[in-house]
Amino acid sequence: MEKINFQDNVTKANAETMNTFQDNIENAINEINYNIITDGEAVKCGYKIDNKDVYVKRINFGALPNNTSKSVNTNIDFNQNTLIKIEGIAKYNSNNIAFPIPFTNPSDFSYTIGVNIDNDNNIVVTTGTDRSSYNGIFNIYYIGE
Repeated sequence: MEKINFQDNVTKANAETMNTFQDNIENAINEINYNIITDGEAVKCGYKIDNKDVYVKRINFGALPNNTSKSVNTNIDFNQNTLIKIEGIAKYNSNNIAFPIPFTNPSDFSYTIGVNIDNDNNIVVTTGTDRSSYNGIFNIYYIGE
């Protein structure tokens, strides 16, 4: 990044100065480092809560259960980290049907899909009907200690 020289806290507005401003802005935008969320690796979200970093970890849950519960280990120690949010989606294997998890169907509660974290740091999905033709993907947000 090129430094712009100020004299008496003022700089001249000329083409050279404006071009330097523009170059500096374009370079800063191009240098932004995005934290890409992928399966398995926790990444910093880029913001803090209570002056502590927030992380997100993607869990590819695989097939949802058939009228039962299924758990997958998060490998996040929630005795050391604070859970703040779970985002989930169920995607049908053969087309683009998808819906959020947790999911409640007000006209038939047996279609409900619940999600929680248990005492062993597992993400647990419970279904009231066969959802095994859907795959689950979860983003788990937590405050790192």
